[in-house]
Amino acid sequence: MMRVAIVNFICTYRPITTKSGRYLIQITMNLNVTSEGSISPLNIAVSNDTRVGDIIKNHLQQFANSSDYNEDLEAFLENSKKDLSKDATMNDLGLKEGGSLHFSRCSMIDVIVSYEETEITLEGLHPSFTLKRVEAKAIKELGVDISKREAHLELRDSDDKLNAKLHLGCLTTYPTCKVSLDLVSDEDKVTEIVVNGRPKPFSEKKISFEQVIVLAFGLISNDPRVFYTVTYKRGIGSKPEGSLTRGQKVRVKNKMIFNATCTDKS
Repeated sequence: MMRVAIVNFICTYRPITTKSGRYLIQITMNLNVTSEGSISPLNIAVSNDTRVGDIIKNHLQQFANSSDYNEDLEAFLENSKKDLSKDATMNDLGLKEGGSLHFSRCSMIDVIVSYEETEITLEGLHPSFTLKRVEAKAIKELGVDISKREAHLELRDSDDKLNAKLHLGCLTTYPTCKVSLDLVSDEDKVTEIVVNGRPKPFSEKKISFEQVIVLAFGLISNDPRVFYTVTYKRGIGSKPEGSLTRGQKVRVKNKMIFNATCTDKS
């Protein structure tokens, strides 16, 4: 015999009087809340009469503890340029289940984006912009032939792929309203580098001083009388040329050129 499960859904509400004198049913919804300095969004439950200021007080205590948070901390709808009133309710904003709010003390952010040997600065972007929107703008300004689906943004000097849904303001902390990013093509995979004029198979995102020496000479000596140098060119971003010392690493692009020397001072 087939059993049937019966589930009773109970909706509780209280009347809310709006400015027009009408009554609304209180609705509970989940919102994604992001803020400066944190790449981990909060998923919080609010009602349609919850105010923007209530979210700050109840969920963003690091800002609420400041007596000037009403003036210093700005609130934005996703991809919006308008600073929201702290008295605005979720109903006023038209937010629904799964909506997003971003909080930041930076009203605008300068973004430095590097792609291969080219670097641009996107000035005055709003902190509520998603990285998907920033990426699209960077691709357009750079004039590079990359499909948006084949590229992503990374923090400068990091190998971590940033979530395209993340808000730009999450990457900054006031008063530093600036961030440096690398635009990386997913198809620009590293297969080889050139060391002392010879192609060498290599597939990692970064290479260390020690790895270059081993590729160049087969081993690395710990004899203090043996001195090594490493230089490179055709590199990535704002520093396509440079040098490495022991313990240092550099991001690699395909067919990047390295030159290593070894001097025995004994």
